[in-house]
Amino acid sequence: MPEEEGYPVEAIILINTKLGDMWRVVEEARKIEGVKFAKAAAGRYDVIAHVQTCNMSWIIARLHGINGIVRTETLITLEAKF
Repeated sequence: MPEEEGYPVEAIILINTKLGDMWRVVEEARKIEGVKFAKAAAGRYDVIAHVQTCNMSWIIARLHGINGIVRTETLITLEAKF
């Protein structure tokens, strides 16, 4: 994976798939470097992936390269430091 300067970012990526592609998308997402886990889900989204990376755009590009993904929504996690 190409590295970018900076601190790692963590995110939850919510994924919608084409009908019948959910399990294949889970397996393909798990192969992407930086994806900590990818799991099938019931509800509004079909797949949930947890990622940690210094290069979020690289991971999102890899995910959108998986056949069967219709849409993603990325939720960047925040840490409060006091």
